[in-house]
Parts: sequence; structure tokens; C-alpha cells
Amino acid sequence: MSRDGSWLVFTEVRQRRSARYGDAAQSVTPRKLALMHRAALTYLVRELGRDDLPCRLEVLTIDGPAGTGTLRLVVVE
Repeated sequence: MSRDGSWLVFTEVRQRRSARYGDAAQSVTPRKLALMHRAALTYLVRELGRDDLPCRLEVLTIDGPAGTGTLRLVVVE
């Protein structure tokens, strides 16, 4: 979790070294998104005692080697 002003940001990082099985964004399934949402909600309730704070989910994808691959930030709607 990080902060962007008053917003809490929950970020999932996904990397694919090759495109053999699709790019990194394709590895984020609807099930994974549901797990991210549940983890963020659990954190808000357990650690901060509320679930109405401004927050967002995002996925940082890396296609290729970690040091030289292409980065893309996808905000989850």
C-alpha cells in the first residue's frame, strides 16, 4: 500500500519475461482482481477501522526483463 495525496493505493506487480503465455496484463484474471479488492477492504477494516476511505487498485505490469522491460500502470476501475 502507498499514498497518492489523501488516496491509499494498492498496487499489484505482474511480470512476464516473455510473451509465450501472453503479456503481464493478461495474467491479471477476474479472480485475481477480486482477491485484490478483498485484500484492500480487509486492510482498511482491520488496520484503519473503516472502509470508506478514498482508495484505488492498480496493476504495474513489466513485460520483459525486470531491469529493461516495458512498464505500464493500469488503474483498476
